[in-house]
This record gives sequence, structure tokens and C-alpha cells, in this order.
Amino acid sequence: MTTSSPLRILHVASHAGVFRGGAVQACRMAIGQLARGHHVRMVANTDPRADVGTRAWQKESWETLRAAGVRVDHIAIETWRGRLELRRLIASGGFEILHAHRDQALVAAHWALTGRSSPALIAQRGTISKPPSWPSRAFRSSKTRAIVAVAESVRLELAAAVGEELLGKTHVVYGSVDLEKFSPSRSNEALRDEIGIPAGAPVIGSISAYRKAKGFQYLVPALERVMQDRPEVHAVFVGERIRKHVGPIVDKSEISDRCHLVGHRDNIEDWLAIMDMTVIAAYGREGLSGVLRESLAMGVPVISTDCAGNCEIVRDRETGLLVKAKQVEPLAEAMNWALDHPDEFKAMTERGRQWVEEHCSTRAQIEGLEIVYRGVLDRAR
Repeated sequence: MTTSSPLRILHVASHAGVFRGGAVQACRMAIGQLARGHHVRMVANTDPRADVGTRAWQKESWETLRAAGVRVDHIAIETWRGRLELRRLIASGGFEILHAHRDQALVAAHWALTGRSSPALIAQRGTISKPPSWPSRAFRSSKTRAIVAVAESVRLELAAAVGEELLGKTHVVYGSVDLEKFSPSRSNEALRDEIGIPAGAPVIGSISAYRKAKGFQYLVPALERVMQDRPEVHAVFVGERIRKHVGPIVDKSEISDRCHLVGHRDNIEDWLAIMDMTVIAAYGREGLSGVLRESLAMGVPVISTDCAGNCEIVRDRETGLLVKAKQVEPLAEAMNWALDHPDEFKAMTERGRQWVEEHCSTRAQIEGLEIVYRGVLDRAR
């Protein structure tokens, strides 16, 4: 419980469902803040173009938040009617903090605060990319009292893209990982058997929804170079739209019989438990990849490209292996080295796990956010 007076917090998410890391983080924030005694409510976006079945599925994905005691309102925040509804909710809720997640939510919240001096608007920034015109205006606006960046690289890139004056109101609060759920003690041999991986076979894992900038066009050829000379190695791909977009790349390779494309899964911790390492080949639009936090929390070694905030958690040869982005050969070399030096690789992982425990626990995230919130409110007073 918080030792200071409880805050009234409204989170506004651009996400229609809890299927990606940003939505998971928003939920974890809300639940953690509620546990500290704050009054917390969530607005989740509704896509008016989605059919009834899809909207029902999206709403159901927020059940964990509702079960924890957080009220969830589903509002089409990208429509004028939805923004009016959001404005009425803000006017009647007595909120002190309005925390907007992603650009669409920020624009909607900024518009809903027209003519109002409160609540204090906090913007969440999770990726490195230049914001479009309207979000850029909202970031610069005096209504936006603070910006929470998920990594120092995100903070610096946003300032470079939108304006150096943002540095003074942008704070780094790393995303969190559930350290009880993602525990080194987990194992799952039954899952290996289920998908046909022999006992003792090394498993290289990829956990990411498909997006071109995730670098699967480099990862699969790198895996092919490694696995052609190592017939015992298997690869597992977990993530949304993997079968559709990565499947054709794998099918053209000579390792398709040992590549397991399992698609979206909610039980990421069970899949991590069968992996000997996870590999990230991303080259753009990253903040700090959640799978790095989760892997290291579970004691699973990591290889990552030197992309955005990933460099802040993966320090080469210290907490994992870091390679140049958009290059096949360095990625393959790193995987081969890791397979040949398991003990050294595992020692790096232990240092990485300590870093995650210190910087990425739920407690660290919630306390970091509260420092930002109360600093904003103190300055306003």
C-alpha cells in the first residue's frame, strides 16, 4: 500500500485487446497501482470497424484486469463520439492523473482535455519512431505534463524527432516483468514432446508478433546456416501472424522440418521453459523488447541486435550477445558461439537476471511511475 495519499488514475489505451506487450504493460501498471491503494480505471479502445465476434474477443482479453478489481470502459477513442464520451468520463471522474498509452490515446486524451486544467496528462512512449503531426503536437503541448519512455534511447530519439525541449519532461521507467511467473525454476518437457522436439535437443527460440522490422528475413537465413551444420538443433517461433508471414520464409529454407511455428500463445513462460536461448533480429521501432526481460528473468540466455533500448539490457559479452542489425552472418556466428560455449553464455544470463530484478520488477515500475506522477502534481501545486 502507498504511504502517501491515494491517487485517482485513469489509463487510456489505444489497444483494443491485450495481445501485445504495450497492453500487457498497461494492465500491469493498473493492477500494481491498485495494489498500492490508488483508485484506478482503464479505458480500452474499441475498433468500430471490427465485427461483433472480434469485438467480443477483444473485450474478453481484458478480463484479468477486471478480475483484479479495475473497471474497464470500452470506448472508440478514435471517433468523435468516442472522444466526447471520454471527455464526459474525465469530467465526472475526479481523476488527478490521465495516463495515455500510444499515439492514438494521447491525441484522444489531449482533445478531451480542451478547456480543462486537470487531470495531469502523462504520455507513454514505447517505440523509436517519429510521431505523426498530431501526436507530435500533443507531446509538445503544455497539457502533457510528463512523458514516460521505456528506455533512455526512446527518450533521446523522441526529443531528437519532436524537440529537445521534451528532454526536461521525459522520464525513463523501464517496463516490468512478473518475476514470480517468469521464474528460473520452470521446466516443460511435456511441451517439447507435444511439438516433436527430442529430449536434449538444443532449442533456439523467437518470441515476437510478426512485423517487418522484427527482422525475420535475417533471422531465418541465420538459423539455416547454424542448423545445417547442427542437425540436432530445433527452432521455435511464437507470436501473432507468424504462420502467415514467417511460414513462407521457413518453407523455402532447408530447415523447415525442424522449425516449429506455433503462433500466438498466452503462456509465454511455458514456451520459454523449453528454450536454450532466445534471439531477436529486430532493426526498427523497438523500445525495449519484452522478451529480453522475460528471458533473462527465467534464466534463458539472449542474443539481440543492437536496436534501440535493447542495448541497455543486453550488454555484449556481459548480460548476453549483441550483434549488428540487418546482417545474417553476425547473427549466425553469435548463435554458433552460444551453442559452443553454454557455460559462459549462462554466466552472462545470471548477470542479466540481476539487472532485470533491479530495474524491471513490477515494484520498480510502479514506484517509478508514482515518482513521475507526484512530481507533476507537486509542480502544479
